[in-house]
Amino acid sequence: MMKISRILPVAALGIALSMGATQRAEAYAYAYSDLQVREGVITITNGAVSLQPASKGSATAALGGSGTATNASGALADTAVAIGTGSTWPDGTTPTNNSWTLEGSSAAHKYSWGDSQIISEQNAIGSKIATRQIAEGNTTDETLGTSGADTSSVTEVTFAVGAGGGTFNFNFEAALSMLAEITLPHTGIQALATARIEIQIRDKDTDAIVFSWLAGNATGTGVDGAATNAFSFADVSVAATGSSTSINGFGIFDVTSILLGEGVYNLSINATASEAVQANTIPAPGVLTLFGSGLVLLGLARRRDQKTEKMAA
Repeated sequence: MMKISRILPVAALGIALSMGATQRAEAYAYAYSDLQVREGVITITNGAVSLQPASKGSATAALGGSGTATNASGALADTAVAIGTGSTWPDGTTPTNNSWTLEGSSAAHKYSWGDSQIISEQNAIGSKIATRQIAEGNTTDETLGTSGADTSSVTEVTFAVGAGGGTFNFNFEAALSMLAEITLPHTGIQALATARIEIQIRDKDTDAIVFSWLAGNATGTGVDGAATNAFSFADVSVAATGSSTSINGFGIFDVTSILLGEGVYNLSINATASEAVQANTIPAPGVLTLFGSGLVLLGLARRRDQKTEKMAA
C-alpha cells in the first residue's frame, strides 16, 4: 500500500499534468479577413477606358508550412479554394468555391483556407467592378502549429487620355471584416489579419508609375487632393490573450488622379486578404509551480523513507 506521504505529492503531479492537458485542449489562435468590393466605376476625363478588361486571381493556404496554391486568369477570373494540408473543419465540411462561409475558431481543429473571385468587370452595358477575397485559419497548441492563407484578385484595364490631358477617378464601395484572437497567454504567439486595395497606373510606353494609392490613405503618388475613405485598412493583430477586430459595412471610397498627360496607361486594381496564426505549448506559471511542488514533495518523502529504513536496520 502506498503511504499517505507519497500519495500527496503524486496527487500534486497528477493535478499539474491534468491542468496542463486541460489548458492545451482549450487553447487556440485564430484569424480571418473578408474583403468585398462592389459598384466600382472608373471614369476618365478627356479619354476612354478599354472595354476589354483582364483579370487574374490567386490563393495560397498552408498548415504547418504545407498546403496548396491556386491561380486563375481571363475574364471574371475565379480562383479555386486553396486549403492547408491536413486541415480539419469545425463543422465537418470542407469550404467550397465561392461559399464565403467562415469556419470559426476551434480548440480542437487546425486549418487554413483562402478564396477569391472577380464577380463582375466594368463594361459597355453598365456592369461595375466587384470582387471578393477571404482568408481564414486556426491552430491549437497540441504541437507547434502555424496557419497561413493569402488571396488576391487583380483587375487590369487600359485607358487613353487625349490631347490636353485628363484625370482618372475610381469610385467604389467596400466592406471589410477582420478578427485576430488568442486564448490563454501561454499559447498563442501570433494572430494577424490583413487586407488592402492597391491601385496603380503606369505609362504604357515607359512603364513608369504615375499614380499609386492604398485604400484607407488620404494621399498617395499622383493623387489629387484628399481621397475619400469610409474606414481604415489597418491590420488587426494580437500576441497575447485577447482579440482585435475591425468590422466595417459597405462604405464609399473615391480617389482622383492629378492631371495625366496625353497617352495610353495601364491600370491595375489589386485587392488582397490574408491571415497568419501561430501557437506553441508553454506551460502556465501555475502549472509549473504545482508541478515543481510535486517533485519537491516526492523528494522529501523519499529521503524520509530512506532515513526510516536506516533507523530500523
